[in-house]
Amino acid sequence: MPKLSLDDFQLQPGQVRMITKDSGQTVQSIEILLGDQTKAEMMINEEENVMNLVVRDTVLTDIPQLQCTVDKTTLRDYISGLTKLYNTLK
Repeated sequence: MPKLSLDDFQLQPGQVRMITKDSGQTVQSIEILLGDQTKAEMMINEEENVMNLVVRDTVLTDIPQLQCTVDKTTLRDYISGLTKLYNTLK
């Protein structure tokens, strides 16, 4: 049986990784590497119907991580803002 090597999937700063299930139909989480050692992860909390956002240092694990819960209205507003920013790019 082939082995999964996570070293083959290391992100570079600015890259995004999407974790899905159901053959890609359902997004479970999205990660973006913001710098050499800072990663943001967004995960759905199905029980509370919210998205959890966590920003952490990937090297210094003793530094407190930043985290918050984002409801659907806030997420919609954020995506709308990102879409407008995206549309201004040439």
